[in-house]
Amino acid sequence: MKLLFQEDMDELIRKGKFTEERKEKYMKWVVNAERARKIGSLDETLNQYDKAEEVLTWCTFAPLLRMNAEQRIVTINEFLNPRLSLDVVVSNPCLNFEKMLLPSESYYDKMTTDHPVKYIRETIESHRKKGILLEKHTHIDLLIETDELIIPIEAKFTSDIDYQRTYSCIRNQIARTIDVSIEAAKKARPPKKVLFLLCVPRVLYNEGRYYYYKMKDYESLENLKHDLPHQADFLDAYFNSANVFFWEDVASTVIRNAVKWNLLNTDELEALKEFYDERLIKLTWREA
Repeated sequence: MKLLFQEDMDELIRKGKFTEERKEKYMKWVVNAERARKIGSLDETLNQYDKAEEVLTWCTFAPLLRMNAEQRIVTINEFLNPRLSLDVVVSNPCLNFEKMLLPSESYYDKMTTDHPVKYIRETIESHRKKGILLEKHTHIDLLIETDELIIPIEAKFTSDIDYQRTYSCIRNQIARTIDVSIEAAKKARPPKKVLFLLCVPRVLYNEGRYYYYKMKDYESLENLKHDLPHQADFLDAYFNSANVFFWEDVASTVIRNAVKWNLLNTDELEALKEFYDERLIKLTWREA
C-alpha cells in the first residue's frame, strides 16, 4: 500500500499549502492499514485509513492539482452544476486541503448564556469577561476559492455531522462551517459568496442522518438565519446556497477527466479503483 498522489502532496508542502504533520498523519494511517491487513487485525486504530474522511477527500480531489486552469474549471463545473438550481460557473479555482478558518467574532459577541448546564453558562460568562474566544479555528475538509465564491466542502463518509458545540446545544457543524465561511467572504476583496457543499455516500443520504434534515432545512434561507442569528443581516448578500453532492458522482467526474487528459498512470488508476471498491463507492465512468 502507498499514499496516493504523494508527490502532489509534497509539492503543496513546498508551497506552504499543506504541512508535514498532516502528511505524517496520512502516512501513519497507510502504514497501520498495511500492517492490519498482514496480521488480519480488525483493530479500529490500525484500520483508521479505511474510514478517514481526510484520505477520502485527498484521493478524490488531488487529481485536480494536476489539471491546468482550464481543465480544473471544466471539472469543477461538471460536478457542481447538475446539483445546483442556479447556473453557477466557477473561475480561477484555488484548492486548500484541510483549511483552518478563524472563528466568527460576531458569534462570540452575541453568544448568550442560556445554556442549560450551569457551569457552562458560567464558563461562557468568564470567557467573555476575559476576552477568550469560545471556538478555535474551524477545520474545512476542502476549501475551493474562486474569483466569485468561497466553496467549503464538508466531507462525510460513515460519520454524521456534530449536532452541538461545547458552549452551544444548537450549533451544528454545517451552520458553523457556513458561519466562518461567511466571515471569509466578507473579508475578500471584492467580497464573495459562500456555496456550501456536503459530500456524502449516496446510500447514507437518508432520514437516518442528522445532516439530511439540516440540508433540507437550509433550502430555506430563513432556517439558516434562525441557526445563525448573528449573520442574519449578511446572509442575503454573502450566501449562495447549501448543496449535497455524492462521492460517487464527484469521484467519477474527476477520474474520468483525469483519464481523458492522461493525468493518471496505470498504477494510479488501478489503485484508485481498488480504493473506491474497498469503500463500496461505485464509480460511474468508462475509459475511452
